[in-house]
Amino acid sequence: MHRNILTIKNHGNLSDDDRLLYEPYRDLVEELYEFATKPEAKSFDIVTREFSGMNNADSRVRHYYEALMGVTSYFQASKGGRGKYIEKKLASASDKCALDCKLSDLPKLFLHTDLVRNQKLFGQDHLTAEERETLRLCDWDFIGSEDHTTDLCNLFLDEGTLSFLELKNRIDSGGVSARREIFHDKKFKGILALLIDGTPLYRWQGQEYSLLNFYKHFGIKKITLSAGILFDSDGAMATLESDRSTMGFYSVSKDGFRDLHAFVQQKGLAVVYNEDTLTLQVQLPNDFEIHIQSVYGKDIPRHLFHKEVDINLLIKNKFDDLWLFQLLAIDERHALLKHGANTLLRLQQEMKANHLLRQNINQFINEDGQNTKPLGPFVSSFPLDENFIPSNRTQKEYVMDNLYFISAAGQDI
Repeated sequence: MHRNILTIKNHGNLSDDDRLLYEPYRDLVEELYEFATKPEAKSFDIVTREFSGMNNADSRVRHYYEALMGVTSYFQASKGGRGKYIEKKLASASDKCALDCKLSDLPKLFLHTDLVRNQKLFGQDHLTAEERETLRLCDWDFIGSEDHTTDLCNLFLDEGTLSFLELKNRIDSGGVSARREIFHDKKFKGILALLIDGTPLYRWQGQEYSLLNFYKHFGIKKITLSAGILFDSDGAMATLESDRSTMGFYSVSKDGFRDLHAFVQQKGLAVVYNEDTLTLQVQLPNDFEIHIQSVYGKDIPRHLFHKEVDINLLIKNKFDDLWLFQLLAIDERHALLKHGANTLLRLQQEMKANHLLRQNINQFINEDGQNTKPLGPFVSSFPLDENFIPSNRTQKEYVMDNLYFISAAGQDI
């Protein structure tokens, strides 16, 4: 059976959105391989063993239970790469989109968009020393006392527009407090106040710039501040209607927009507010526009990217690494604890003694794990203790999956 394994692929040939998963996946796969091949990789203290009933489990399942507990407890405790997954996938859809957009970072984002985007998406280590220096020596100073941040922002310099998005994955994400935070002084209301009040935020070549004047300097005539919600509580694409049907949360957004509306009115500015659709448009001097809105599900890309993007296709994970190798690690650790050996260790031994097998595995890796034919005769005839093979698997399939595991974990024999 063919598997689509990211961590076998050549990192240099990956697209931006696939690179987002590669390093956190690589770390997890390597750790899972340790669990599968080294008994000492995980040990439980006596309290945990007694509390979980590990020592009392039926002898027929005791080792499996210990393997299950060890692998799954590690995986659930590991948070690498998860928290920002959807935000990063969204940002990867546009070459002008960046994460965690602080007001203090805006000059760098305008002047060095690619560097800031790569830094936010892939981390500081993915920039060269010269690129890090370029960002460090940006000649715009941030002199503001407050540094507001939004989850995502996208530049449309040719349109004179900047789009911000504060994203919640589900209608009920974070509860009432998370909704309130969007409209709080540190988010939309804070940004709105800075645009209206003209507080100096930046200094360049001896001149101070308010946020509004900074935008005008770079040709921006309009910004949009969107509160985006991707999914409803059942996992379907969120809609305004599904948000209204969720007790408590929609009313918080409504109160937030009313507060923003009242705030703008107090400033004596022209404002158009639609309470039914939760949209607010503010006109500042010199024809500068601020649009504040709630957006849902499939409409989020249109507001963030100014184009239609299939959200389901964008965030879909097409790779088999984690589900496959976590299950293999449980089965292989079970055999290791029960019998002192397993399929992976037998394959390691065979690879050391079999030059042709090493050649075929090398070809398999060089072809990104796409061509299993050279390994076909080996996986069909490899002598393996039947105790090592789970009852629901065939030998051929199970050996092949373990060869995927060895290749992905970077085991150079």
